[in-house]
Amino acid sequence: MRVLGASPLGGEVTDLTSRMKNLPRDFPPERVTIGVYAALAVAEQVYEDTLRYGKERKAFGRPDGSLQYSKFLLAEMATELAAALAFTDRAVTANASKQLSRHEASMVKRKSSPAA
Repeated sequence: MRVLGASPLGGEVTDLTSRMKNLPRDFPPERVTIGVYAALAVAEQVYEDTLRYGKERKAFGRPDGSLQYSKFLLAEMATELAAALAFTDRAVTANASKQLSRHEASMVKRKSSPAA
């Protein structure tokens, strides 16, 4: 792809080493954004949909959500979601004060993505 001289993002880069030097500073906010806006938003919606479905669907003459194993799975889902939300909230605060490391940002992404 050909880019006009005035159009490249971040200015013109002549070698790979220069490109790689600029990459790390953008990683933490990108990883936090993925955790906050994508995975956790989806996970919260799935949890709410699951609760609603558990009340509507019947098995053995009562709502699925009232069965012991269903309650266990819902509690497990809520726990994972709460942990991911708390971890992400802490990372957002650290990122705002420029104290979020790439390692911590990767951990947030890893914890938040499977929650969805």
